[in-house]
Amino acid sequence: MHFTDDRRNTDRIEKRTMVIMKSLKIFLKRFRHGLISSMLIGVFALVLSTLIAVFDPYRLLLNWKLVLVEGSEAFELWKTPQATVYVKVYIFNVTNHEDFLAGIDKKLRFQEVGPYIYREKMEHNNVTFNDNGTFTIAPGFSLRWVPELNTVTEDDVLILPNIALLGFANFFADTSLITRMSVNLLIHQTKSTAFLRQTVKEFLFNYDSPLVSIGHKFLPSWISFDKLGILDRMYDLTGDSTTIFTGSDDVSKSGTIDNYNGRPYLPHWPSPPCNKVSGSSDGTKFPSMSSNDTEVLFFSKTLCRAIPMVRSSELIIHDGIPVHKYMFKNGSFDNGADNPENKCFCRYNKCLKSGLMDVTDCSYGFPIALSYPHFYKSDPSLLNAVDGLNPDEKLHESHFLINQESGTPTQMYLRMQINIPVGEVSTMANSERFSNLVVPLVWSEIAFDTLPRYLLIRFFVYLNFGPIFFVVLKYLLLVVGVAFVILTVITSLYMTIDNELEYRESSAWRHENQTLMDDVQRRDATQTDTDTCRPTRR
Repeated sequence: MHFTDDRRNTDRIEKRTMVIMKSLKIFLKRFRHGLISSMLIGVFALVLSTLIAVFDPYRLLLNWKLVLVEGSEAFELWKTPQATVYVKVYIFNVTNHEDFLAGIDKKLRFQEVGPYIYREKMEHNNVTFNDNGTFTIAPGFSLRWVPELNTVTEDDVLILPNIALLGFANFFADTSLITRMSVNLLIHQTKSTAFLRQTVKEFLFNYDSPLVSIGHKFLPSWISFDKLGILDRMYDLTGDSTTIFTGSDDVSKSGTIDNYNGRPYLPHWPSPPCNKVSGSSDGTKFPSMSSNDTEVLFFSKTLCRAIPMVRSSELIIHDGIPVHKYMFKNGSFDNGADNPENKCFCRYNKCLKSGLMDVTDCSYGFPIALSYPHFYKSDPSLLNAVDGLNPDEKLHESHFLINQESGTPTQMYLRMQINIPVGEVSTMANSERFSNLVVPLVWSEIAFDTLPRYLLIRFFVYLNFGPIFFVVLKYLLLVVGVAFVILTVITSLYMTIDNELEYRESSAWRHENQTLMDDVQRRDATQTDTDTCRPTRR
């Protein structure tokens, strides 16, 4: 009995399968153009999937977005950077100036005061597009005091070295006896002392100095300003121009420097690599599509050079953006003692100690040297010559977090110290005690911790969803294409081309289909009646 039921069920399944296959066969015969369309769709999907794999449309779109053309999204973001940059200034207050001048203390003792916090705004003004895939701009910076972030005031009074006096003494120390006597007389007549009692605002931005005023009047080619201030001079870019690559010829160069003040090199240094500036970045955007072998350079007029940077970490995720950590290359502040290539940073064959960058020629001839804060990573003798400084890697190291695909920095901490490297000035008035001493003045941290949220979201979509979308699309098209081709091939095997016209011109398929369906229904009804009438076993 059970065998009979199974047989009937099998027959019903076979009948229904025959109906389905017959219907599909007849349908394809009647709509042969649908089969052709199915094949075309499959081939088209496979071709499109192959094109995506070969040409990588994500990369093409990203390259297009990175080119800096007038009115483009990338250009507007580059022209006026949106990161909130703060400048924290720490000043070295002298606590033993009287005992030092009297010879009681052999070392100057410093007390770090601050931070004095300012908001930095960077702009690229007066944009002029050139015909060679570049454009020229006038760089500009401004600083604004941020009261809500400060616990100190610009009216704080500190004891600080007289920059003008030390600058004059160092500049004229190697001149003739008559010249030195004249300068010494000038120093005494102007009552210029080794230390000044100044407010923070005066020291950083603008204070009157008789020596500077006289130098500006009689030596305007040397001193082009009549007031002196550390930050005021550091941020003075009057008359400067920078030519930038648009990336239209090579997207990897997008946003990097072609030349500065009309030259692809810095005239302050005699030869490469010291005078190289082409290919460097001002920190707004670094080379795109970079790799471990890509040369990454950071340039600032204040640094008076383009400093090489190296990748110091594996891929990390910062605010959802894949980035690498970059730091200044070890030995970048060396002047030839350890790295012979840096010998060209020695002015007039006089080399500063390792860890000091001579920027005199970028500082209006005043003897200025940059270093890491607290003489971090510098010649130990610099730290031993003074009291009160304590180098710390976490507080005084510089680094950038950079997305290598776009060249976008997502974090920056640039920390530098300004010093006066005083030479042999024992024959100069009121400055004898400073002979052969590197005097720390101030150090600053120029930093932003993250990009604005709306930019992070935008970059997250571009850099994360973009690649995923095209990978998914590529494999989806591949699957669809293969499926349509296979379906077309299989179904075409059921078509009998010889009978195609017969089925097109008659309704036999309807009759056959209806007969089969009626037969299946009668069998089902008979089976149901039989099951109903069958007595129940107890």
